[in-house]
Amino acid sequence: MKRSLAAMAVLIVLAASGVGLASSAGAAVNTYSGVLDNSDPTMPVVPLILTPNCTGGTTPISVHYEVIPFTNAVGGTYTFVQYPSTAEIALYVMEGSFDPDDPVPTCVAASNTNPINLSFEFTAGTDYYVVIIDDTFAQPGGTWELQVTQPDPPTTTTSTSTTTTSAPTTTTTAPASTSTTAQPAAARVALPRFTG
Repeated sequence: MKRSLAAMAVLIVLAASGVGLASSAGAAVNTYSGVLDNSDPTMPVVPLILTPNCTGGTTPISVHYEVIPFTNAVGGTYTFVQYPSTAEIALYVMEGSFDPDDPVPTCVAASNTNPINLSFEFTAGTDYYVVIIDDTFAQPGGTWELQVTQPDPPTTTTSTSTTTTSAPTTTTTAPASTSTTAQPAAARVALPRFTG
């Protein structure tokens, strides 16, 4: 009894502290992390953000970025939560493709709140790219970590079908009756009678 109460208390503390627990209701929880530094590529144009949207405007400031691809995504709600990071980050969700030289057309959601907590509905079978940037003018970089809650992929079932092969049935039909023209009966030849 003490052990189960202690386990319950641990679960309550974890839930209260924001530590993510995997849900059994068809959701997966994954953690993604990285380090933004001078070895990362830069985006020369940054879409402006009004959380949870990309505004369509841009700023010509080069920033370091890293990308998390979700190719052929499972449909459903994806939630991105920032965990302790040393980098000041912003997050973009790009739909279909990601072009760092022209990111505005495919930007469908974004957040630069601190800490980031963004949810977005993914369309099944579509490619998405979550772009993490160093959201500062000085670009000092640092570590970042995101916890992503996403739908579990649907379970696939494999079915095997039984194929029964039987020998083909051959039916032989008598040829259609042939009509023959009746031949006249041989004429009886009358033989003379012998009389006596």
